[in-house]
Amino acid sequence: MRALMSFFLVVMFSGQLCATTKTGDYSAAEDAFRQGQFSQASKIYLEAIQEGHSNASIFYNLGTSLYKNGEMGAAVAAHLRARSLRPDDPDIRYNLRFLQEKAKDKLDMNRPERSWEKLSAAHWMGQRSLFWSMIIPLVLAFWSVAWTLLTGRRPALLWSLGIVLFLVSVYPGLSLVDALWRSPDWGAVVSNELDVLASPTVKNSVVIFQLHEGAPFMVVNQSGDWFKIQLSDGKTGWAKGEGLAIFGKTYFSYQSPKTDSSSL
Repeated sequence: MRALMSFFLVVMFSGQLCATTKTGDYSAAEDAFRQGQFSQASKIYLEAIQEGHSNASIFYNLGTSLYKNGEMGAAVAAHLRARSLRPDDPDIRYNLRFLQEKAKDKLDMNRPERSWEKLSAAHWMGQRSLFWSMIIPLVLAFWSVAWTLLTGRRPALLWSLGIVLFLVSVYPGLSLVDALWRSPDWGAVVSNELDVLASPTVKNSVVIFQLHEGAPFMVVNQSGDWFKIQLSDGKTGWAKGEGLAIFGKTYFSYQSPKTDSSSL
C-alpha cells in the first residue's frame, strides 16, 4: 500500500522531476575545455548546476573537466551524480571504472542491495525514461476509462486495455520511486588523505578509518559542515566537508583546490 501511495505521489509531482532536469547552452564551457581552460569550464558547469540545471550530461562534462584539471576526487563525485541520473549510460560507467582504477582505495561504487531491490528498472533506465515509461501508459489507461464513461459504453475490451495499461505503468512508476527517494547521494574524497571520525567534531573524537582521494561514499546525514558518510561495506563515520565533493540531490559540498592544468 505504501508503495502504491508513493507511486501516485510521483505522478502528482512529476512537474518537479521535469523541472530538475533543465538543459541549457554550455558552448562557453565547451570552448573553455577545448582551449585547455579546464578550471573555467568546471566553473561554468557549476554555476549552471547552482541555477537548477541538473542533468546527466552536465555532470558528465563537469566530471571530465574536473579530472582534466587534476581534481580526481571531485571528478568521481560528479560522475557518480551523472550515474544516478543515467544509470544506463555506458560512457559514465566506463569513466567510473577508469577513475576507480586510479584511486588508492579500491572501494565498490554500488550500494549493497537486497535481492528484490535488484529488480528495479532504475538500474538500467534514467529518471526521465522511467517517467515517460510510466506516464504514457497511465494516460492511455485513464483515456480508455474516460472514453467508456463519456460515451456511456462499457466494452470489455476498453476496460481490459485500461487495466493492462495501468499495470504496465506501475513497474516504471515504482522504479522511479526507488530512484528518487531510496537512492542515496554519493560523493568522493578530494583530500590526499582524510580522517573519518566517530563524531562530528575534532576535539575528543576518535579516528576510525582513513580514506584517500577518489574514495566513493554515500551520504547519510549532515551536521553543520560535517557529513556522516557510509562506505559500500557498511562502515560509517563523520568527515569534514572541506575534504569531500558531493553533488547530490539533497547534499552539496565542493571547494575547488586547484587552478588550470593542461598537463593531464
